Amino acid sequence: MITRRKFLKMSSAAGAGLLLPWHFVLGCGEEEQPGGTTGAQTVAFRTPAEIDKFIDLLPRLRVIEPDTGRYPGNDYYEIALGQFQQQLHSQLPPTTVWGYDGGTPGPTIEARSGRPVRVKWINDELPQTHLLSASIDTTIFGGQQYPEVRTVTHLHGGHTPPQSDGLPEAWSTPGASAAGPGYHAGDFVYPNRQQACTLWYHDHAMGLTRLNVYAGLAGMYIIRDDIDDGLGLPSGDYEVGLVIEDRLLNPDASLYYPTRGGSTVHPVWNMDFFGDVPLVNGKAFPFMEVEPRRYRLRMLNGSQSRFYNLWLEDGAGVLPFQVVGSDGGLLAKPAPVAKLLLAPAERADLIVDFSGLAEGTTLTLRNDAAAPFPLGGANVIPELMQFRVNLPVQGSDGSKPPAAIELPPIAPLTATPDVPTRNIVLVETEAPSTIPPWPPDPGGSPRMGVTDLLINGKFFSEPVDEQPRAGTTEIWQFFNATLETHPIHIHLVQFQILNRQQLDSVGYFIAWDAWRMGSGPKPAVDGYLTGAPEPPAPEEAGWKDTARARPQEILRLIARFDLPPDTPTPARYVYHCHILEHEDNEMMRPYEVI
Repeated sequence: MITRRKFLKMSSAAGAGLLLPWHFVLGCGEEEQPGGTTGAQTVAFRTPAEIDKFIDLLPRLRVIEPDTGRYPGNDYYEIALGQFQQQLHSQLPPTTVWGYDGGTPGPTIEARSGRPVRVKWINDELPQTHLLSASIDTTIFGGQQYPEVRTVTHLHGGHTPPQSDGLPEAWSTPGASAAGPGYHAGDFVYPNRQQACTLWYHDHAMGLTRLNVYAGLAGMYIIRDDIDDGLGLPSGDYEVGLVIEDRLLNPDASLYYPTRGGSTVHPVWNMDFFGDVPLVNGKAFPFMEVEPRRYRLRMLNGSQSRFYNLWLEDGAGVLPFQVVGSDGGLLAKPAPVAKLLLAPAERADLIVDFSGLAEGTTLTLRNDAAAPFPLGGANVIPELMQFRVNLPVQGSDGSKPPAAIELPPIAPLTATPDVPTRNIVLVETEAPSTIPPWPPDPGGSPRMGVTDLLINGKFFSEPVDEQPRAGTTEIWQFFNATLETHPIHIHLVQFQILNRQQLDSVGYFIAWDAWRMGSGPKPAVDGYLTGAPEPPAPEEAGWKDTARARPQEILRLIARFDLPPDTPTPARYVYHCHILEHEDNEMMRPYEVI
């Protein structure tokens, strides 16, 4: 319920938007009427399908301040998980969401390279019933054995010890009345022994990641260092974090997530999720006012399944991005791109130069990525937000033009001698589906629905296959035998993309599956290659923790498996597809550093 005081504050913030015609009525707190009677105060809002675009100012991500005295030499935070209401658009009523420290996205943590951060993640305030309870499928990842509300926070891209990694089995319920086998009750310690980069944190609970992140449990984490500080990049008010997500909203602006799946095997689970309302920093279709100068934009694709192929357009042309950093830090040189493709969980560190644009210029951040990617079939969100060049320049622009920025070199990794290359196959399993709208095909047989998405044909609970030795450098080859691009994320490490190469994925998979079932020899990779190796795109040619495994291709990665100091072995981590619906249904495997 919205009180009179909250409504007045909301009306002031919304401005003229509240004067437009309304089609949805929200009951507010009652107010005493003359004679002692009471009457309900009402204010009308629009439905999500009727809202106006680009009328709300982009919220700036809030930076949380640490306690520097509790643990000398460490930054300490206490961050609570909770349920609350947040207005996603001035023409919509508040939406009930989950989040960290009272907001979604959660507060941004800014760390210094080499200075540890300790976080006490406090899960005492979430309810016992999930916000999206009807969307829980108890048939995935042994969900029938788990409590309905369970969380664990993962620092995505962080070089962390296992007990602080946020592994999916380390979940706990509100108040830790129940917990998974890997639960860690103490502070999570992030050593930050890595270069300046843009990371993020989000929930990672086994079989429930998609719903917890969708409810709002995500935030940005930035590591800074002296090298980054001294490059002459835009800073202060001219450095802006952008967390991009998509949502489906009911007519009353409550979160909608499907409650019926695509197969009888998993009657609630959906293979992909695509919303039609884009959120940037928790606001639908916002705009940002900028000065005619250079800005640094840190972009995060925080969506469930949606890829974004982004560009800035003012009606007369495209304003290019200058990419200076990827997931794990700075590139070796700026990469100019007209369009920027971001898979779920990928980040990009950009410079955008508004200095040559006339006052009053409006640029729209557009997207044309197919959904699912790359084949399409679902709705595309064509517009996300606007930038308006209408602020006067405040002082001189002390940042350097991208061409004048000298980024530090990146030493290429080399595989440790006598270490085998690991082959990893991404597959889908199918079964007949009888749930509408899955009618029989013209031949009369039932259509097939995806039941599980597997890595090497194995479930998460099966024994570990990959056991890299601490301090060694390995090449991992991902063979994508599906029709969808999978963003592959490996915990603990930042890796480099070696190349991608086309292959006869159907032929290879048939031979590989026969070998796996014991009815044929192990297929040699070389016999199925159909194209030349393709190097990574310039904007990918840096340190990464998430990379796109495209259909009918091999993705080759190289990583050094160093452990944080004093980490005992074997140290357990995971790797998985970062389409959240996929990782929630078996496209995730454990590995151990020995």
